[in-house]
Amino acid sequence: MKKTLSLFLAALMVFTSLFAMGLNSFAADNSISVVMDKSSYKVGEIATAKVVINANKISGLGIRLKYDADIYQVVSASSINTVDYSNPGMVNFTWASGGDTNFENKVIFTVKFKVLSTVPTDLILEFFSDKVLGPNNEDLSSSFALHHKTIFPDALYGTWYYPAVKSVAQKGYITGYSDGSFGPVNNIQRQDFVVILARIAGADLSAYKGKNGGFSDVPRNAYYSAAVAWARAEGIVNGYSSDYFGVGTPISREQICIIFCRYLNGEVFGNVDTIIARYPDGGNTSPWAKTSVAWAAENNIIGGAGYLNSTGNATRAEMAQMLENMSKNNIL
Repeated sequence: MKKTLSLFLAALMVFTSLFAMGLNSFAADNSISVVMDKSSYKVGEIATAKVVINANKISGLGIRLKYDADIYQVVSASSINTVDYSNPGMVNFTWASGGDTNFENKVIFTVKFKVLSTVPTDLILEFFSDKVLGPNNEDLSSSFALHHKTIFPDALYGTWYYPAVKSVAQKGYITGYSDGSFGPVNNIQRQDFVVILARIAGADLSAYKGKNGGFSDVPRNAYYSAAVAWARAEGIVNGYSSDYFGVGTPISREQICIIFCRYLNGEVFGNVDTIIARYPDGGNTSPWAKTSVAWAAENNIIGGAGYLNSTGNATRAEMAQMLENMSKNNIL
């Protein structure tokens, strides 16, 4: 079955210039939005995005549509007046009229993209300056809405974790929930971390189907059962006891460091205590985790924000960032 791409759009940054606006009044819903011709696409298909404005009597408009050039390729773009897509990653539109014009649900720009990847990402609609200005230079920004949709509505372009989320989703390491969200602030649970690890390893889990690794709290038919059985057989993970894995329990950052260090046969080249002491919260690291945490810090897997938070639970966004750091450093 061919993979399909669900293409949704995020209108994110409100940097706007409805310049020289001759505004006497606005429609009840002052908005600019992006409308797609379909809800999903196959790789190689053409996706058509139409920029629609709903407003009353404006005399000028400048809009930029930003996109990920690794995911989409502009085939053509047209507008009422001027359009420029010579720079990869953005399409700039400008329009100006000789007088006030009514824009009630009017299509003002159209872009056709060739879909290059099965991984959806955001299109970002932004304006040319930092405010929406009225005829007397009054700030009308609060009355002008940018409507949006996105494949991960809680992992938008511009957040610190967006590049990592995009990367791990593209690699298939971490996927979203069934409701379409990513859950960046949700804690990673132990069984889900093992599933991620099995994906990273490219493990063949067929031999572990119906097994639970000998853990009484791991059902034999759960989505994570085979991954847990594989990880235990490989000596990568242990339970809290010989027969208790800890399903549903959040996994801490130092536990993740231990498992990755064990899986990758990691070795610390510097002094463990010296490395840990570089961080203001390094003293909170559990004694049994110091070597693995030092290895992770030494390899820039953690610690980039100036702290370790070793005993804190790892969120899904943090997990994505750790994996991205490992990939960039050729550790994975």
